[in-house]
Amino acid sequence: MLENQAETIFVELNRSVFNEMIEESTKWHGKETGGMMFGKIYDNESGLLIKIVKTYIPSVEESIRNNTYFEINPEYARLILDTEKLLYLGNWHKHLGYGGPSYGDHQQIREFFTLNPHKNTVVSLIIDLPIEDTHTVIAEVYRREKNEEGTENTFQTFRIAESNISYYSEDVGITKEQLSPIKRELIQVFESKFKIEDIHHFFSTPNEAILSFPYDVVIETEEHKKTLELLILISFPPEFPEDQIYIDISSQDLSQRFTIEKHPANVLYEEELINPFLELLKATLEEKISNLLKEPLWKLMVK
Repeated sequence: MLENQAETIFVELNRSVFNEMIEESTKWHGKETGGMMFGKIYDNESGLLIKIVKTYIPSVEESIRNNTYFEINPEYARLILDTEKLLYLGNWHKHLGYGGPSYGDHQQIREFFTLNPHKNTVVSLIIDLPIEDTHTVIAEVYRREKNEEGTENTFQTFRIAESNISYYSEDVGITKEQLSPIKRELIQVFESKFKIEDIHHFFSTPNEAILSFPYDVVIETEEHKKTLELLILISFPPEFPEDQIYIDISSQDLSQRFTIEKHPANVLYEEELINPFLELLKATLEEKISNLLKEPLWKLMVK
């Protein structure tokens, strides 16, 4: 990591999440409001990148809102922290024209570091909205300092320059445009096993895309040979190209499904990487499936 200088810290904010913040801020005329922020932190030699992916905004019953103060009910916050898989980054809140974090805001950060010794980075995002349709975004990043003995001491505060705050469109999940060349190359790699209309794609959990295509395997039993009609499922993670791609074999009705292997999703981030990946997939199927489908597994697949 480079020296902790503000010019090496960057904030990326999901555009739809930012619009949600603005809408919420505008709704509470004359009062502060806010919410919790979740996302990811990338800390490397290039600097610190904080990606804000999601916000949770508490209801009236779960918060306090007035003209100088906003507070989230601790029980509500704990429920969110216990269920959300993304990293908790910090809170955002609205100011009514008085700029960046107040003394009280800094005190809350100090208390947070005291109560959470495992956390080293916290983000505070303020939407300063003195009048409707006029707002300023103020981002500050707090980094825990260590003393010479390596124990927690205090924190440094970094005001993020406007040029280091960027907005991105919601791009989680693989797109239909990215799936199209994969479907096309599947036909080429597997030759004449199936046609393009045999390849289906659908979305299961939000933003998780699955490609399915038929795959027949000949099973030799003591009595005779049997053709087992299976599906191969390629599952793309909700935050493609991060996380992993799962390769599964499945019964035709999807009731029985077994993972063959998994690969880092970034192997398909560039179109020129698609064909090598699918060649690897073909080799995997030819080498592994016949060994995997030993009794009693293949019998499960036809139930």
